[in-house]
Amino acid sequence: MDNDNQRATIARHVRELRRHLLPILDWIEDQLGPPAPEMDIANAIETALGMEPSEDAEPLNDRHYWVLSQLAQDVKLTKHHVMAHYGFSERSAKRILSALTKRGLIEFCPDPRPGFYKLCNPELLKEIDQDTWPDQNGPEEG
Repeated sequence: MDNDNQRATIARHVRELRRHLLPILDWIEDQLGPPAPEMDIANAIETALGMEPSEDAEPLNDRHYWVLSQLAQDVKLTKHHVMAHYGFSERSAKRILSALTKRGLIEFCPDPRPGFYKLCNPELLKEIDQDTWPDQNGPEEG
């Protein structure tokens, strides 16, 4: 029983650390800007989708572009794919997916269970050269 209590305590500390570190990592990414290949992908996606920067929405980052790239390849993406790919908690994966959902870029399809995400308008991304998209192998299963 003592071992279970220790594991639970460690798990709580890890979650707390993750909660505090994610904003710091996001800030560092914002300061550094996206890597050069990701910038090309970002520009291509934003151009294809006719997106203009919004004052009330934070800019898309490489995690968002990875999700969009997977969906553009017709992957039936779930939050568990995002969790497995980045090693994130469920809450962090939901935050990434909800940012894209709120912008109207993706939507959740509940059937078949447990559901999956898809692009709202996949035709817009078909013209983008998908050889430049990150991680062509699709999401890691897990």
